[in-house]
Amino acid sequence: MPLIFEIGTVPVLPLEVQRLPWSSFPFPAAQDWSRLRVNSGSEQLPLGDFFRISGSAETDQTLHLIGDFSRVHGIGTGLNGGTILVEGNVGLEVGGKMSAGKIVVQGSADDWAGMQMRGGTLRIQGNAGNSVGAAPPGARRGMTRGRILVQGSAGRAVGAQLRRGLIAIGGNCGDGAGAGMIAGTLCLLGKAGRQIGLGMQRGTVLAPELPPESVPQHFDFAARIDTVYLRLLQAELKTQGLLAADHAFPTEFDCYRGDRLRSGLGELYLVPGRSSSQAVQT
Repeated sequence: MPLIFEIGTVPVLPLEVQRLPWSSFPFPAAQDWSRLRVNSGSEQLPLGDFFRISGSAETDQTLHLIGDFSRVHGIGTGLNGGTILVEGNVGLEVGGKMSAGKIVVQGSADDWAGMQMRGGTLRIQGNAGNSVGAAPPGARRGMTRGRILVQGSAGRAVGAQLRRGLIAIGGNCGDGAGAGMIAGTLCLLGKAGRQIGLGMQRGTVLAPELPPESVPQHFDFAARIDTVYLRLLQAELKTQGLLAADHAFPTEFDCYRGDRLRSGLGELYLVPGRSSSQAVQT
């Protein structure tokens, strides 16, 4: 039986739960969690004032969160093992700096999901906000390892300053995806906004719905190629449920390299012959 957190009293002010023992593996017992204090505005209040906590994570090391957690920020910060399953929406910074384990959000997530993630898997079955897997203000690197899988759409600056790992967005995303990427893989499977890969140094951006006229001006056409890597990536996206089992990428992609104002070694892959009239409409 998992350790269960159910919303009792809906918080009026956001709850900051980054300091809870998400990184303590194995997880503490239910009574120990209830006594822990969380920030709510200028106060520090027991977690048990807001959540009914029951069960045990001794057997399967699973935390099961039930309810609307959209005012709860920092769920799973620093997680280094086990599983967090959320039946509902979550607030800011879910899975921030997690290094291992798995978080599954069956609803949507606010901004900064997977911020500076270091490993493990974060799956969001709804939509995500801005800055998925990105670097916070003042930091030089965003996500460095792991996988972030968003089945819905996402906001601006997805994968900004991505260093390593995989981010896949099944729906549409906003402007600035992959800005400042250092390395890693970013898959934008729906319609993408402007300025993809702006300031990109290295790494791979797959954007099959992006028309050629939307390629940033500091990227140059390199070649039309068929790579084993993209075929393996397609298989992985199918396994993760972000592509239908019968979905087929083209055998070749147009590769653009940039940003030439940086190292110019980033790669942006588009479907050959796509025009703006063929792009996915919102």
